Amino acid sequence: MKKKKFTAEELEALSLKIENWDPQEVKFLSEEECQITRAMISSTSAQDNLVKAIQDARNAGVSWAKVAKLIGVTPQAAHKRYAPLMSNNAKAS
Repeated sequence: MKKKKFTAEELEALSLKIENWDPQEVKFLSEEECQITRAMISSTSAQDNLVKAIQDARNAGVSWAKVAKLIGVTPQAAHKRYAPLMSNNAKAS
């Protein structure tokens, strides 16, 4: 997946938030909120793994039609969704 590049302003704002962090203002998540958070992390990791697998397959010469069949969508849908997520050295077209 593409990594976000932060601007100097965004980094400065984050730095100020960290410097002014007050541990007394921390709010803990409930068990249910933690479950949602863990599921989201797991889902994101699975999506990253799928993108990497598709990128590896494309680099090995697997067609978009075959990728699409494996993930259960049309070739056009597979390309539209996953080609932009692949790194520049992958076969995105």
